[in-house]
Amino acid sequence: MTISAPARRRIRFLAILAAALLGLATSRAAGAAGLAPAQVITATLNGAPLPLWPPARQVSGRLYLPLRSIASALQVTARGKGDRVELRLSDRSVQLQVGQASVSSDGRTIPIGSPVIQIEGTTFVPLRFVSDALGAQVSYDGRAHRVAIVSIFAGASEAPPTAGGLAGAGARVSGTVSAVDRHSEPATITVLQNNSPQTISMTSQAK
Repeated sequence: MTISAPARRRIRFLAILAAALLGLATSRAAGAAGLAPAQVITATLNGAPLPLWPPARQVSGRLYLPLRSIASALQVTARGKGDRVELRLSDRSVQLQVGQASVSSDGRTIPIGSPVIQIEGTTFVPLRFVSDALGAQVSYDGRAHRVAIVSIFAGASEAPPTAGGLAGAGARVSGTVSAVDRHSEPATITVLQNNSPQTISMTSQAK
């Protein structure tokens, strides 16, 4: 059977078109297979789960946390105007500005390592901000993708007093002192024991 020249051209065109479509579909499938889902970063505060919204995220290799969620969890009042935010702590205030890698507090300039940023209207602060500006202890487990924050501002002062001011009458608590709250009544000490925070009321019987 003899195929005319126009028919051969049509067959060749259809073959090229089919190959192009097949290549496009293969490329998209490979791209989808190689696209890893964004890793969810979780957080804890004094050992309890801390929901963050919007979620924490990595930006240029730096870990950023949503300021409003952190301020609310630490019982810190946040007031924003434009690209500036003022935080009211129990004993001082902290002023920060989007784009700046430092904050001011009581006339002091405190470097926080990376600039404050805004993403879709939400202000994000670098991890270092939580420790250097707010006085909390913070760490990041890269393997578990988990941020751990320990702070007296998260209700530690409101923890129920333990018997005799300790975790049981005559009991000893050994660990690392992570926070001291002199403003509570009575004063409290937060001790990290096996990575678990325990708040101790410093009554007259506590030693």
